[in-house]
Amino acid sequence: MEQQDLNPIMRDLRTAQRLVVAFHQRMLPIIETIGSQLNSSFYYWQPVHHNAPCRSATSPFKKWKWDFSPLHNTVFHFLSDDIPSPHQLVEGGYMLVIHLVTDTAVDDAFESTKKSWNPLDIATGPEQSRSVLRIYVYGAERDGEQQEGWWKLYANHDWPMLDTDCVEFETGGRAFGLEFDIATLGTPEAIQGLIATIKDQLHSRGYAKFEQE
Repeated sequence: MEQQDLNPIMRDLRTAQRLVVAFHQRMLPIIETIGSQLNSSFYYWQPVHHNAPCRSATSPFKKWKWDFSPLHNTVFHFLSDDIPSPHQLVEGGYMLVIHLVTDTAVDDAFESTKKSWNPLDIATGPEQSRSVLRIYVYGAERDGEQQEGWWKLYANHDWPMLDTDCVEFETGGRAFGLEFDIATLGTPEAIQGLIATIKDQLHSRGYAKFEQE
Protein backbone atom coordinates (compact mmCIF):
# COMPACT_ATOMS: atom_id res chain seq x y z
CA MET A 1 0.00 0.00 0.00
CA GLU A 2 1.37 3.38 -1.00
CA GLN A 3 2.01 5.61 1.98
CA GLN A 4 0.12 8.89 1.97
CA ASP A 5 2.18 12.05 2.32
CA LEU A 6 0.73 13.72 5.41
CA ASN A 7 3.06 16.71 5.36
CA PRO A 8 0.57 19.05 3.59
CA ILE A 9 -2.21 18.04 6.00
CA MET A 10 0.02 18.56 9.03
CA ARG A 11 1.03 21.96 7.67
CA ASP A 12 -2.64 22.90 7.33
CA LEU A 13 -3.25 21.67 10.87
CA ARG A 14 -0.45 23.78 12.30
CA THR A 15 -1.79 26.81 10.43
CA ALA A 16 -5.34 26.12 11.64
CA GLN A 17 -4.24 25.84 15.27
CA ARG A 18 -2.44 29.17 15.10
CA LEU A 19 -5.44 30.81 13.46
CA VAL A 20 -7.82 29.45 16.10
CA VAL A 21 -5.74 30.84 18.97
CA ALA A 22 -5.40 34.18 17.18
CA PHE A 23 -9.17 34.21 16.67
CA HIS A 24 -9.75 33.59 20.38
CA GLN A 25 -7.30 36.36 21.21
CA ARG A 26 -9.42 38.64 19.07
CA MET A 27 -12.94 37.51 19.97
CA LEU A 28 -12.79 37.07 23.74
CA PRO A 29 -11.84 40.71 24.40
CA ILE A 30 -14.62 41.80 22.02
CA ILE A 31 -17.17 39.72 23.93
CA GLU A 32 -15.89 41.04 27.24
CA THR A 33 -16.09 44.62 25.95
CA ILE A 34 -19.68 44.14 24.80
CA GLY A 35 -20.68 42.88 28.23
CA SER A 36 -18.85 45.66 30.05
CA GLN A 37 -20.19 48.49 27.90
CA LEU A 38 -23.72 47.16 28.32
CA ASN A 39 -23.36 47.58 32.10
CA SER A 40 -23.23 43.87 32.83
CA SER A 41 -20.83 41.45 34.52
CA PHE A 42 -19.74 37.97 33.50
CA TYR A 43 -21.87 35.16 34.93
CA TYR A 44 -21.32 31.86 33.09
CA TRP A 45 -20.08 30.28 29.87
CA GLN A 46 -20.50 26.89 28.22
CA PRO A 47 -20.30 25.16 24.82
CA VAL A 48 -23.72 24.83 23.20
CA HIS A 49 -23.66 21.33 21.67
CA HIS A 50 -21.29 19.37 23.92
CA ASN A 51 -19.29 19.52 27.14
CA ALA A 52 -16.26 21.61 28.00
CA PRO A 53 -12.92 19.72 28.18
CA CYS A 54 -12.76 17.21 31.00
CA ARG A 55 -10.64 17.57 34.13
CA SER A 56 -6.97 16.59 34.00
CA ALA A 57 -7.51 13.36 35.98
CA THR A 58 -10.37 12.24 33.68
CA SER A 59 -9.43 10.07 30.72
CA PRO A 60 -10.01 11.98 27.49
CA PHE A 61 -10.05 8.90 25.28
CA LYS A 62 -13.74 8.05 25.70
CA LYS A 63 -14.93 11.63 25.50
CA TRP A 64 -16.56 13.16 22.45
CA LYS A 65 -13.73 14.78 20.52
CA TRP A 66 -15.76 17.96 20.04
CA ASP A 67 -15.33 18.54 23.79
CA PHE A 68 -11.78 19.63 23.04
CA SER A 69 -12.88 22.43 20.74
CA PRO A 70 -15.16 24.29 23.15
CA LEU A 71 -15.17 27.82 21.73
CA HIS A 72 -16.34 26.97 18.24
CA ASN A 73 -19.97 27.36 19.38
CA THR A 74 -20.28 28.89 22.82
CA VAL A 75 -22.56 31.06 24.93
CA PHE A 76 -21.32 33.70 27.36
CA HIS A 77 -23.78 34.97 29.97
CA PHE A 78 -23.65 38.39 31.59
CA LEU A 79 -26.00 39.84 34.23
CA SER A 80 -26.79 43.55 34.33
CA ASP A 81 -25.09 45.34 37.18
CA ASP A 82 -28.37 45.96 39.07
CA ILE A 83 -28.80 42.18 39.63
CA PRO A 84 -27.29 41.20 43.02
CA SER A 85 -27.07 37.45 42.31
CA PRO A 86 -28.09 34.82 39.71
CA HIS A 87 -30.86 33.77 42.12
CA GLN A 88 -32.47 37.21 42.27
CA LEU A 89 -34.85 38.12 39.46
CA VAL A 90 -35.02 41.89 39.19
CA GLU A 91 -37.67 43.73 37.21
CA GLY A 92 -35.79 45.98 34.84
CA GLY A 93 -32.66 43.84 35.05
CA TYR A 94 -31.52 41.73 32.14
CA MET A 95 -29.29 38.81 31.22
CA LEU A 96 -27.14 39.24 28.14
CA VAL A 97 -26.29 36.02 26.28
CA ILE A 98 -23.58 36.35 23.63
CA HIS A 99 -23.59 33.32 21.34
CA LEU A 100 -20.37 32.84 19.38
CA VAL A 101 -20.97 30.72 16.27
CA THR A 102 -17.74 30.36 14.33
CA ASP A 103 -19.27 28.16 11.62
CA THR A 104 -23.02 28.20 10.96
CA ALA A 105 -22.78 25.03 8.87
CA VAL A 106 -21.30 23.12 11.82
CA ASP A 107 -24.03 24.56 14.03
CA ASP A 108 -26.68 23.30 11.58
CA ALA A 109 -25.00 19.88 11.48
CA PHE A 110 -25.22 19.57 15.27
CA GLU A 111 -28.87 20.55 15.21
CA SER A 112 -29.78 18.02 12.51
CA THR A 113 -27.51 15.06 13.31
CA LYS A 114 -26.95 15.04 17.09
CA LYS A 115 -24.49 12.14 17.01
CA SER A 116 -20.88 11.41 16.17
CA TRP A 117 -20.08 12.45 12.61
CA ASN A 118 -17.11 13.46 10.53
CA PRO A 119 -16.87 17.26 10.28
CA LEU A 120 -15.18 16.89 6.90
CA ASP A 121 -18.43 15.37 5.58
CA ILE A 122 -20.53 18.50 6.17
CA ALA A 123 -22.23 19.30 2.88
CA THR A 124 -21.94 23.07 3.22
CA GLY A 125 -18.36 24.19 2.67
CA PRO A 126 -16.58 26.90 4.63
CA GLU A 127 -17.04 29.31 1.72
CA GLN A 128 -20.83 29.09 1.98
CA SER A 129 -20.94 29.14 5.79
CA ARG A 130 -20.83 32.21 8.07
CA SER A 131 -19.29 33.26 11.40
CA VAL A 132 -21.68 35.25 13.58
CA LEU A 133 -22.35 36.71 16.99
CA ARG A 134 -25.91 36.25 18.16
CA ILE A 135 -26.99 38.52 20.98
CA TYR A 136 -29.91 37.45 23.17
CA VAL A 137 -31.32 39.58 25.96
CA TYR A 138 -33.59 38.12 28.66
CA GLY A 139 -35.61 40.31 30.98
CA ALA A 140 -37.63 39.58 34.14
CA GLU A 141 -41.19 40.86 34.41
CA ARG A 142 -41.21 40.95 38.19
CA ASP A 143 -38.91 40.79 41.19
CA GLY A 144 -38.46 37.40 42.80
CA GLU A 145 -35.98 34.99 44.34
CA GLN A 146 -35.47 31.60 42.69
CA GLN A 147 -32.54 29.19 42.68
CA GLU A 148 -30.64 29.95 39.46
CA GLY A 149 -33.63 32.02 38.35
CA TRP A 150 -31.81 33.77 35.53
CA TRP A 151 -30.35 30.52 34.21
CA LYS A 152 -33.79 28.91 34.20
CA LEU A 153 -35.24 31.88 32.31
CA TYR A 154 -32.71 31.08 29.58
CA ALA A 155 -32.56 27.28 29.74
CA ASN A 156 -36.31 26.60 29.93
CA HIS A 157 -37.12 28.39 26.68
CA ASP A 158 -36.12 28.12 23.04
CA TRP A 159 -33.94 30.78 21.50
CA PRO A 160 -36.03 33.83 20.58
CA MET A 161 -36.28 34.52 16.87
CA LEU A 162 -33.57 36.83 15.60
CA ASP A 163 -34.29 40.42 14.59
CA THR A 164 -38.00 40.28 15.49
CA ASP A 165 -40.22 41.51 18.31
CA CYS A 166 -39.69 40.40 21.90
CA VAL A 167 -40.94 36.96 22.85
CA GLU A 168 -43.12 36.97 25.97
CA PHE A 169 -42.82 33.87 28.19
CA GLU A 170 -45.89 32.40 29.88
CA THR A 171 -43.85 31.88 33.04
CA GLY A 172 -42.97 35.58 33.18
CA GLY A 173 -40.11 37.20 31.33
CA ARG A 174 -39.26 38.09 27.78
CA ALA A 175 -36.37 37.95 25.32
CA PHE A 176 -35.20 39.16 21.93
CA GLY A 177 -32.28 38.33 19.64
CA LEU A 178 -29.98 40.07 17.18
CA GLU A 179 -27.35 38.72 14.80
CA PHE A 180 -24.08 40.28 13.61
CA ASP A 181 -21.61 38.97 11.04
CA ILE A 182 -18.15 38.69 12.61
CA ALA A 183 -16.57 39.54 9.25
CA THR A 184 -17.91 43.08 9.67
CA LEU A 185 -16.22 43.61 13.07
CA GLY A 186 -12.71 44.30 11.85
CA THR A 187 -12.29 47.76 13.38
CA PRO A 188 -12.89 49.37 16.80
CA GLU A 189 -15.48 51.60 15.13
CA ALA A 190 -17.41 48.57 13.89
CA ILE A 191 -17.42 47.05 17.37
CA GLN A 192 -18.67 50.30 18.88
CA GLY A 193 -21.36 50.38 16.18
CA LEU A 194 -22.49 46.90 17.23
CA ILE A 195 -22.65 48.01 20.88
CA ALA A 196 -24.59 51.14 19.92
CA THR A 197 -27.12 49.01 18.04
CA ILE A 198 -27.66 46.77 21.06
CA LYS A 199 -28.04 49.80 23.32
CA ASP A 200 -30.65 51.26 20.97
CA GLN A 201 -32.55 47.96 21.03
CA LEU A 202 -32.38 47.75 24.83
CA HIS A 203 -33.72 51.29 25.05
CA SER A 204 -36.47 50.94 22.43
CA ARG A 205 -37.68 47.64 23.91
CA GLY A 206 -37.84 49.06 27.44
CA TYR A 207 -34.95 47.12 28.97
CA ALA A 208 -32.49 49.88 29.84
CA LYS A 209 -31.44 53.41 29.08
CA PHE A 210 -27.87 54.51 28.43
CA GLU A 211 -26.36 57.95 28.64
CA GLN A 212 -25.39 59.51 25.34
CA GLU A 213 -21.64 59.30 24.76
